[in-house]
Amino acid sequence: MDKLFRRVSVKDRDPEKYGYYDTAVGNIEYSPTNGWQWGMPNPDYWLEEIQLPTEEDILEHARSEKGLEDYDIEQDVFVDGANYILNTILGKEVKG
Repeated sequence: MDKLFRRVSVKDRDPEKYGYYDTAVGNIEYSPTNGWQWGMPNPDYWLEEIQLPTEEDILEHARSEKGLEDYDIEQDVFVDGANYILNTILGKEVKG
């Protein structure tokens, strides 16, 4: 499966866990304890992998938003699903 990444400014936040991240200055190591790799310039941004929602995730979200046991196409499932995907990509909190 292809991967999708979002660009995150280090002014907004750093990664939450240890690893190597693609950044503005290359692929460098990050540690929550020690910060960005010693000897490298601090990056302006890093790339965060996004886990896209499954069809089941989207349907479950749509059901919980409307408070419905069964969710049918006449109740804006397309719009709710599109909003769910967009909010996931943008990193906004998704209810449900």
